[in-house]
Amino acid sequence: MNNLKKLIFIILVCMLCVSVEAKSQNPKYKIISNSYKQEDINEMYEIKNELLIDYKEWVKGVDNPDQALADHQDDYHATFKQGVYTIILGDGLGKSLT
Repeated sequence: MNNLKKLIFIILVCMLCVSVEAKSQNPKYKIISNSYKQEDINEMYEIKNELLIDYKEWVKGVDNPDQALADHQDDYHATFKQGVYTIILGDGLGKSLT
């Protein structure tokens, strides 16, 4: 009986680890504006809104959202590394949005 309790405990811990890992794999983005000027910051937010709309289209019916982001790097002149889709606008010397 004691072995059964240990087995159930191990299974529950494994299930918890799997669910935590699944949540941590949500893709992230980072957009860096050209400068701290208001028009550059406004452009950064416009790009964010466009990206979110495009992302919803890219991942429809896709099993791996990371692959969809990797396939669409050229659309925004972005890089996709370690789960972060990074867009640098202009010189990238301004505010960032994640």
